[in-house]
Amino acid sequence: DIMCLIQSLAHQGIVRRLKKVSKSFDVVLEQIIKDHEQSSDREQKGQRQKDLVNIFLALMHQPLDPQDEHGHVLDRTNIKAIMMTMIVAAIDTSATTIEWAMSELLKHPSVMKKLQDELECVEGMNRKVEESDMEKFPYLDLVVKETLRLYPVAPLLIPRECREDVTIDGYCIKKKSRIIVNAWAIGRDPKVWSDNAEVFYPERFANSNVDMRGYDFRLLPFGSGRRGCPGIHLDLTTVKIVLAQLVHCFNWELPLGMSPDDLDMTEKFGLTIPRSNHLLAVPTCRLAGEAPPPCPPGPPQLAIIRNLHVLGGSGTLPHCSLQSLSKRYGPIMSLQLGNVPTVVVSSPEAAELFLKTHDTVFANRPKFECTTRPLRASKLASFGALRKREIGAMVESLKEAAMAREIVDVSERVGEVLRNMACKMVLGRNKDRRFDLKGYMSVSVAFILADYVPWLRLFDLQDQPIHPHDGHAHIIDKRSNKGIVFDMIIGSSETSSDVIEWAISELVRHPRVMENLQNELKNVVGINKMVEENDLAKLCYLDMVVKETLRLYPVVPLLAPHESMEAIVIEGYYMKKKSRVIINAWAIGRHPKVWSENAEVFYPERFMNDNVDFKGQDFQLIPFGSGRRSCPGMVMGLTIVKLVLAQLVYCFHWGLPYGIDPDELDMNEKSGLSMPRARHLLVIQWWQV
Repeated sequence: DIMCLIQSLAHQGIVRRLKKVSKSFDVVLEQIIKDHEQSSDREQKGQRQKDLVNIFLALMHQPLDPQDEHGHVLDRTNIKAIMMTMIVAAIDTSATTIEWAMSELLKHPSVMKKLQDELECVEGMNRKVEESDMEKFPYLDLVVKETLRLYPVAPLLIPRECREDVTIDGYCIKKKSRIIVNAWAIGRDPKVWSDNAEVFYPERFANSNVDMRGYDFRLLPFGSGRRGCPGIHLDLTTVKIVLAQLVHCFNWELPLGMSPDDLDMTEKFGLTIPRSNHLLAVPTCRLAGEAPPPCPPGPPQLAIIRNLHVLGGSGTLPHCSLQSLSKRYGPIMSLQLGNVPTVVVSSPEAAELFLKTHDTVFANRPKFECTTRPLRASKLASFGALRKREIGAMVESLKEAAMAREIVDVSERVGEVLRNMACKMVLGRNKDRRFDLKGYMSVSVAFILADYVPWLRLFDLQDQPIHPHDGHAHIIDKRSNKGIVFDMIIGSSETSSDVIEWAISELVRHPRVMENLQNELKNVVGINKMVEENDLAKLCYLDMVVKETLRLYPVVPLLAPHESMEAIVIEGYYMKKKSRVIINAWAIGRHPKVWSENAEVFYPERFMNDNVDFKGQDFQLIPFGSGRRSCPGMVMGLTIVKLVLAQLVYCFHWGLPYGIDPDELDMNEKSGLSMPRARHLLVIQWWQV
């Protein structure tokens, strides 16, 4: 356009791209015009509200100017061009002006407060701004003028061309010279606007008749004269009503504690002058009845990761960190884990609200027959002989170790027998070495940052599947069956193994409890015989020991996360749609207000004469969860845990090797889907049957 000699090269490719874009727009606009022409009959019957296209069509083929001797008329091409211009002008330019106005208001809180006071004085705090009230807001008018002074709609007005030679102010301007008016520079001229021309100061227009319609050449955001912007009224109305609504309905602040002085105010070059970077701000409601209840309290956030750092900082396990935070912020606590809003629940009362009272909001799928039917007690009873055989083999193996006075790795021995038992019950065969169950457990709970900060997927070096099974696959196909089979193997082996391991650990640390349990087993089962599954219902103290173990060491310390399907208010706190809810079962089981001051002590007698159950109805003890998303394998898990534990305690007396004092036994936990011991449990045992 500037150097005609290189026009044929067109190496920028702009003309070609512009023609392509224009053609696509032309197709869309032509279809819109045809739709309006075909609907003319319905319009006459009042079935369609008239818009500007209807008005243009009514003027088509009429002279554009009655005085025009050439008889130019409005045709389809003119209509499409006007439509395109109006769409761009009504959207892009107005949005840019509003964006700059909000930027300056955020940089100048006193100006925003003054504008809010004016709006509140006229409108009150019970209704939104009405377009008919625009004339009542003089300070709003000053703010818009000052914004357009610093950030005119177009910084360089549309070029004009000189039709003949002319002399202006003593200078000769040749014919066909292009004239560019720098409205941006005029609006910042210190000779016109004083030395504070670069400062956003709406009061400079107070008691001033300076207008933006092109008569005051100090302020030309819309141009002037015959080539002035015809959409000035539409643009000003849009800018004022949107800006007034935003400022009246909301308080605004910069995110992440950013100072107003740090706000980037760099412009980007273009037909208009948008911000180089999008404006990010945090709104809070002002109007009466408009503001939602507050979100639950929570710790301060960092940039990008938000609260991810609180999940186990300084080597602390996540459930322990969350318990510590709940003591400060309460039983319903809010975290922002990257992009994911999260609510952490740490008391039985709060857990009941989420898992029972409002369970339909937080359980987005029902239990399926394919998981509940195979795990019913009647089905599990059919595997009784298998369990008896496997446990009998384990007892014989441990008996040999006891006779040889060998140190036994309880973690390894119990884990191995339960994995074999699970594979035979589920697969009908011995454990397959190709199943790396421990590897799966460690990978499946690996913390994947991209789950919480989505753009990190581009750099995801962990290279592990996020969700092994599709939770929304409602059709049971081969893939679903394989997923269910694998879950059942894991659920009936690894988690049960951890519970038994912790129970033995606590019994070794508390010989009195072990002796009480052994006495009950001798009284109920008798001497010189193995514990049978039908004996379990008679073993009350065993039931207390298992309950106490699961209270201190729940199957999973943090229950499987739930997600809210809609926004909801609970206990006066607002939870957004798609908020994740984490129930800290570990913290609930150690809550001193529920379990008294000895909540950290292993004391099975606390359940004596107590009907507290762990089937999900008593929310002070929910190791298997509750409601629709509770663990379907609870009956199988409890049967295995009780039977194996009873057999081990009945057949053997247990102690620590190397003269280790019970109080010195390492009871540290390891983070995972379940909660295994940090170190394997090594013991010695004596055969006593």
